Amino acid sequence: MTAASSLLGAMLITSNKAVEKVRGKVSADDFPEQSDKAIYEACLAIADDGGIVDPVTVLRRGNEAGVVVSSGYMREVMLSCASSGNYELYASELAHETAVKRLESAAMFAATELSAGMPAHETAARLKNECIELIERTCDGSPVVAGPEALRQFWEYRVELEAGRRRAALPTGYIELDEILGGGLVAEGLYVLAARPGVGKTTVALNIADKWASRNQAVLFVTLEQSVDQITAKRIAMESGMSSKFLLNSSEKSSGETWKKIHAASVELSKRPLYVNRIKNASVADVEKLAAQVSGLAAVVIDYLGYIRHTEGKNLYEKTTATSAALKRLARSLGLPVMCLVQLNRESEKRGGKKPMMSDLRDSGAIEQDADGIMLLHRPSTDLGDSRPPAHVPVSLELELCKNRHGATGSTSFDFYLLNGRVVER
Repeated sequence: MTAASSLLGAMLITSNKAVEKVRGKVSADDFPEQSDKAIYEACLAIADDGGIVDPVTVLRRGNEAGVVVSSGYMREVMLSCASSGNYELYASELAHETAVKRLESAAMFAATELSAGMPAHETAARLKNECIELIERTCDGSPVVAGPEALRQFWEYRVELEAGRRRAALPTGYIELDEILGGGLVAEGLYVLAARPGVGKTTVALNIADKWASRNQAVLFVTLEQSVDQITAKRIAMESGMSSKFLLNSSEKSSGETWKKIHAASVELSKRPLYVNRIKNASVADVEKLAAQVSGLAAVVIDYLGYIRHTEGKNLYEKTTATSAALKRLARSLGLPVMCLVQLNRESEKRGGKKPMMSDLRDSGAIEQDADGIMLLHRPSTDLGDSRPPAHVPVSLELELCKNRHGATGSTSFDFYLLNGRVVER
């Protein structure tokens, strides 16, 4: 007698009573035998249709689904049930057996990966995700939170929020954008900042990151496209007003005044808790490892999705989809907002006005579905073919928040100074 057969026997004997009590505790995948899965799914389907669960209707429903279940096997299942009233106990035992098997399987898979030379932290990250899913599923015997408990947790959240011990959202520092967002980027949220190449998504993200750091909020800026020197030159240019190209590329001997500006900007930036990665080829697991090294971390920025090392999937779309899901899990695991930069496909260039749309993310796996917020950047002046303005004259930069799970959608405009990378709200 197994927990699976005992549970099915109890469901067939007690009819719909047991079905309603156990359906949230076990799933069809918990049953090891295909015939057992068919019986369980048939019981649920009959109950959902308002019918009466009994051996005859279950047998007919199972056979209609294409799974051959004999009447003899149905009798065996019913006879294996020692006590039809213990269906909740049988469900708990089956859920426990499934959890043990999954954990054993995950551990064996991890051992195989390590033997094959897979980086330890990547294997540990996958094992951690599996363990988190098991804990959430088996916590207190149920994967759900009862109404009273959910209300208690909410009131605790409100008390901490009103006392200033908890932050509902992390403001970007741009007033109009924060108003549209509903206060800023929410904790555990995955946000996408997307644009075509050369529009300025890295610069905008760096402006936001520096605004966070200037308020003494620690930020991890994961740069996978540009070097640490390039990012640092951009930051000094933004702070000093100097040309970022001069700072990074010019071999011309700097004057005393130039060095004073560089020094003053460097002193100010050194006070800000903004951290940049050294590793050049990072996976989501690597990002999580980096985040664990930053004390008091408030947010993570990743530049950009296309350069994240993918580890799952057969083709690029599947790999990117797996990475997108991993980024969402990362945000939830850290309890922080994660902003990931994404390059849009070429569809917007074929469109009149060349204004990007959310559908231009379709080549980027399931990021469109996984993201809590999607921000699209657009430079109308370049799209209209205007000549490049003088370095000291800003170009127009538009940001459209086209998806926002936690607030409204809308757009805002900025002045983008190409000389030094400053992005100023209009």
